[in-house]
Amino acid sequence: VVVGAGPAGSSAAYFLGKSGIKTLLLDKYDFPRDKLCGGAISPRALSVLDEMDFTPNIESYQRITGVRFVSPNGEVVAGNVPKTPNFREFGYVVPRINLDLMLRNHALTKKEVEFQREEVTSLDYSSKRKIKIKSGREIESDFIILADGATSSLARKVNLSGNVSMPALEARFENVKTDDKLFIYFHRDIIPGYLWIFPEGNGKANVGLGMPDPT
Repeated sequence: VVVGAGPAGSSAAYFLGKSGIKTLLLDKYDFPRDKLCGGAISPRALSVLDEMDFTPNIESYQRITGVRFVSPNGEVVAGNVPKTPNFREFGYVVPRINLDLMLRNHALTKKEVEFQREEVTSLDYSSKRKIKIKSGREIESDFIILADGATSSLARKVNLSGNVSMPALEARFENVKTDDKLFIYFHRDIIPGYLWIFPEGNGKANVGLGMPDPT
């Protein structure tokens, strides 16, 4: 059982299915569904998508070749993706509403993988590994993979997640002048938080703000 059908969960389900392992992929939401995230895919992540034969699905999206940082006093530092023998010299920006749907569907191309829209409310891996879903039904599994995000209540219940909270806001804008670099601005009032502008192509951009939870 894989709990959570975001990029991590769907990728795990894909590789399990590819290995001939019967896999149940669960998510409390139906797809497509959006996710607060800049949507950048790094060269390292691309190498995993290559293993999944997935990369051709995103080659029409905005290509990214580097990052531009702006310090609190206005200094700008720009850098390109370094040349390495193992990774590409670029990444992509793909809106999560598109990426997650495509990855979930890609996992389902393996006949051993099944998707169900279910919310998991509890798990037990002491004697028999099993989960309980919101309807009350219990499902036993040889293994349970928790991929339901940083705010996973299940992970906290079994001490697999730290107390990390970083509230964020994002919006999408059109007619934005951008290039092929991510833009990250460290404003003195929100450090160690930051502002971002991630180009999505055709003048569109994902603009957001993330900062530590003051509580």
